[in-house]
Amino acid sequence: MATTTTEENEQLARDHFTRVWNHGEFDTAVLTDDFQVHTHSGGHDTYTLDEFREVIAQARESIPDLRKEPDDVFATDDRVTIQYTMTGTQEGEFKGVPPTGEEVEIAGVAIYRIEDGGLAESWLVADFLRAMKQLGVVEPSEE
Repeated sequence: MATTTTEENEQLARDHFTRVWNHGEFDTAVLTDDFQVHTHSGGHDTYTLDEFREVIAQARESIPDLRKEPDDVFATDDRVTIQYTMTGTQEGEFKGVPPTGEEVEIAGVAIYRIEDGGLAESWLVADFLRAMKQLGVVEPSEE
């Protein structure tokens, strides 16, 4: 069983986050064999690694200049949390919305669980309602 420090866990999660989302690179990421992603923003709650690869490919096809930049990162024991901002221009279908050419900026949070020196689970939450408003699909509410 590999033992890692909090700092190593944080770096592992940062590297994975950046490589996967900003470059579409899965081969360099350190994941456990049964890695799972949990999300509540698309009708599908849990993804296997292969399913998640497809999600990333679709996202990068919809928003080719997609960038997710960490705003804040903190780690404790076997968990790492990344608060991030996602930006990009919608040039392909995104969540059922035809291409608009509009730029989006979405806030989100990713939580990773590390096991035996690898990423075992991830929980993702993003403000897709804000994205739909930016794409003109949903009318902004008056506040």
